[in-house]
Amino acid sequence: MAKRGFVVGPILDITYSPQYDLTSERVLSWLIFMIQHKRVRALAIKPPCTSFSPAAHPAGRSYSQPRGFCEENPKVWVGNRLAFGGLTLLWVALHAEVLGLLEAPGKSKMAWLTEWLYMLTLACRDSRSLHGVLRFWKHSPKGEQIFDVQHESRLHNAEVQPRS
Repeated sequence: MAKRGFVVGPILDITYSPQYDLTSERVLSWLIFMIQHKRVRALAIKPPCTSFSPAAHPAGRSYSQPRGFCEENPKVWVGNRLAFGGLTLLWVALHAEVLGLLEAPGKSKMAWLTEWLYMLTLACRDSRSLHGVLRFWKHSPKGEQIFDVQHESRLHNAEVQPRS
């Protein structure tokens, strides 16, 4: 994006700095403030998918229990905290009319969270599901489409065509 002339902020990830710990309420509050006061014009959220992956072994959660079998398990707790933080930021972006994108693998158990399903009811025309590839959930302040996606349901294959 920077090569295209956009001003971009840092990648907020604890691996870059302890100040970027997205499980921290302080960091989440700061990001919410930045979004609500239009200091962020767009955001892309990609929560880690490790504990939500169907390939995780041992499995800490299932599709019928996407919050986890034991929410106190550190791996499950961190996964939940990051997923809920990402959904919160997307919800704030939706209400602040800031472009937001959340990305998760197509078979991620994250999409079975009650909070995810609730968010779909708020902006279902902007949610797009790609089975086996990636799941993108996009909100655009003006409702413009970034991709046309044809799909039968959340679990079926989809064709993605960039808009012209």
